[in-house]
Amino acid sequence: MKLDLTVVAGTLKNRTFYSPDSPKTHPMSSKVRQAIFNMLGDISGLSILDVFAGSGAFSIESISRGAESAVMVENNYLAISAIKTSIKRLKLSNQLKLMPISSEAYLKDNNGNKFDIVFADPPYDDLPSNFADLNTKIASEGLLILSVPKQNEQAIKQQFLDLKLLKQKEYGKVLILIYKK
Repeated sequence: MKLDLTVVAGTLKNRTFYSPDSPKTHPMSSKVRQAIFNMLGDISGLSILDVFAGSGAFSIESISRGAESAVMVENNYLAISAIKTSIKRLKLSNQLKLMPISSEAYLKDNNGNKFDIVFADPPYDDLPSNFADLNTKIASEGLLILSVPKQNEQAIKQQFLDLKLLKQKEYGKVLILIYKK
């Protein structure tokens, strides 16, 4: 793992945390993270679900910007190790919860938990078959944020026709989609 990621804004601004040294993860650049949070505005007090958490960057940034709590779902053992180390380093164990299971298993579990913001940044070469199940985890009036390959745009949009597309932005080959339930 590498100590190479930095919190962009909020109470933890400029604090560093770890990224996994794994070809299965692609930590989001600070530029894209900043752009997403600029689009979101104030997230104080909100609950976050971070599916395919990777480094946990989205969750860590969310807590730094005032979110109440975040659940991170990740099953890559290198990513899990990096997230655990970052949680300890940043002293966020009361606000961040790591679920070391696959996204498919987590989304199938109908535990009734709903979140104000659901964020998903899956491995680009292995998009999940049950991607649309993210809908079951979004609270009423909640948001879904997807970071996906631009080449899969139409197929992904077809899975979320029951949500309202609020914003769409391209960053190179990456497409950011923000939906509202």
